[in-house]
Amino acid sequence: MEFNATFLVTAISFIIFAILMNLVLYKPLEQIVLKRQKFINDNYDDSQKNIDKSKALIKDREDKLTNAKSEAVDSINRKTDLANAQKDEITTGAKQEALNQLKSNREYFSNAKQDAKEVLKQDVLNLAQNISNKFLNADEQIKCESDDLINELMKV
Repeated sequence: MEFNATFLVTAISFIIFAILMNLVLYKPLEQIVLKRQKFINDNYDDSQKNIDKSKALIKDREDKLTNAKSEAVDSINRKTDLANAQKDEITTGAKQEALNQLKSNREYFSNAKQDAKEVLKQDVLNLAQNISNKFLNADEQIKCESDDLINELMKV
């Protein structure tokens, strides 16, 4: 192999060609590739941030739903307990009122029964006196020394 000027010119041409290709073709392509890689990385980072925000929003929404459900259940339980307490209070009041009314009615009817017995005793004595006056001696008065006979007659 011989080294002559052609070899030297070819080597210098190749070096100049490589420098020109690097300046004209490879550097711009490298910059385009770097810009594209930066664009992809930025979009990837943004998408990761958006995914994280979405997950946080979903978790927050689920927490709020859980809290809302819990509050709703608590509210329903409180209102149910309140309604049951009111029901018990009203029922107790109604029972007490019914018992008082029943006691009052029993007392009223007991007194009415006693009054009716007294009136009836007097009517029996008057009737006996009238019968005695018609069939027996009109001057004799019937005396009731014991109420046992009248009570025995009034048993029905």
